[in-house]
Amino acid sequence: MPVTSVWRHHILVSATVIFLLALAYALMRYCVFSHTSVAFTEIYILNKAISVTALCFLVLASTADRSHRRAWGLLGFTFGWIHIGISTFLWGPAHYAKLFSASGELNLLGWGTAVGGLIALAVNCKLFCAAPKTRPDTRDRGFPTYLGSLVLFLVAFHVTILGSRSWCILESWPGYLPPITT
Repeated sequence: MPVTSVWRHHILVSATVIFLLALAYALMRYCVFSHTSVAFTEIYILNKAISVTALCFLVLASTADRSHRRAWGLLGFTFGWIHIGISTFLWGPAHYAKLFSASGELNLLGWGTAVGGLIALAVNCKLFCAAPKTRPDTRDRGFPTYLGSLVLFLVAFHVTILGSRSWCILESWPGYLPPITT
């Protein structure tokens, strides 16, 4: 099925719904149930929703048929870059305390998180550049299909390093809502 204006409309609506659901979840978890001040952390919470949205699009890209894989992947790629930009802006002990030592230096957890996320983005860049750009119904001869799986693995590594400590302590979950990584 070629990419048409109907498909583009479907992607736009889907992207909007996925982002709004992720944002609603982040607001519920971090503002309503944990009573975090929205004024102090609004961009931090927005970044949580953006990262979940990027992950959803990457998963959709890995499960979509060949003709729609690139569109979903491009959205995941774009939201991933936005997430990295915001994370870079917020980078520091104030928002990511567990990634830094008491002296303000990046600790092993911080290095693992940053490196895992950046490698995932680099592989995603390679995947994006290698994807067929012309006719979506063209056969992907020689296209490195394993790269999509590698991106998801690296994102899982990045997320696991960030969240593994807090995932198992259910009592620490505000409103019993699972954390978005940290």
